Amino acid sequence: MLMESKTKLFGHPVHPILVAFPIALNAVAVLADVAYLITKDSMFAQMAFWLILLGVVAGLVAIVIGWRDWLAIPGNTRAKTIGLWHGFSADIFTLLFALSWWFRMPSPTAPSSVALIFSFIGFLVVPMVGWLGGELVFKHQIGVDQNISADIQQPLNARADERIVKG
Repeated sequence: MLMESKTKLFGHPVHPILVAFPIALNAVAVLADVAYLITKDSMFAQMAFWLILLGVVAGLVAIVIGWRDWLAIPGNTRAKTIGLWHGFSADIFTLLFALSWWFRMPSPTAPSSVALIFSFIGFLVVPMVGWLGGELVFKHQIGVDQNISADIQQPLNARADERIVKG
């Protein structure tokens, strides 16, 4: 079963593009938290505060697009179940970082232990989210363009319906 993404930009699925932002922003926030714990420099704590806020906003956008794609997966399939777990784990990832940000609000330059714990646990959820997303794409071909082959010859500006496959 091949299923193309429902939300595309220039012929490419949007969800895989968007997920890079919350992952990167929140991962760098965790690095900033570690730097804060090592150096006690409040600049790192404040940097983490803003990175997490941006990561949560980006995560919410990716979640909306992801759930839209999930709704298009045929029911009673393994892909639908894996997609559900992928979506819920992404929601948990975003929620954990949102809670971390919330607990930082009283003092963005000196986060509480609770705020730090939420971000560290959130970071541990990322591999599961990514693995489940990989299962959807690589094993179940969710979001994969049905008309593509490894030998495609197409200029960068060609539309999806103008593809020419070498054969």
